[in-house]
Amino acid sequence: IEFVFSKEYLSAKYIFIIFLMKLPLAITVFGNILIVLNKSKYILFNMITAIIMNILFIIFFDKVFSLEGVALASVLTQFILVLITLTQIKLVLKIRFTDFFPFKEITQNFFISGLIIFLVYFISKVFTNNSILSLFIFGGFGFLVVNFIFYLMGYLEPFIKQIKIRLRGEK
Repeated sequence: IEFVFSKEYLSAKYIFIIFLMKLPLAITVFGNILIVLNKSKYILFNMITAIIMNILFIIFFDKVFSLEGVALASVLTQFILVLITLTQIKLVLKIRFTDFFPFKEITQNFFISGLIIFLVYFISKVFTNNSILSLFIFGGFGFLVVNFIFYLMGYLEPFIKQIKIRLRGEK
């Protein structure tokens, strides 16, 4: 945090860490599926529900955890909103969660990535006290290791094929 912002924000590092839990949800937009299914009234219901939940969570968590609680309330509301939306999609399409949301693969990927990044982070802390150098070791080396492991597991094969096709000029 000090590297990106300044020392003023060091006291807020736990709030940033809590907000990072929303990152996996920031790249998913399940509400679009409801729009395609002509169920936009569900989205309105979900937003009103999320606003009410967030206000209630903020009131409770602020008293218990202070500003970190407010961040936690936001993250918790987002996770519940995604679960509600996924449940609605499941009910409208009459399918199982696993038909459109591969829990096993996602859990496996998070576990593998998390374990590798934890190990790389630990190694970077052992070898350096410099936060900027540690960031580059942690970020750069961790990125390379995770991608290498995913390559060995075959996860990157479809992307590699697409790159080869584009390089050859095929469509």
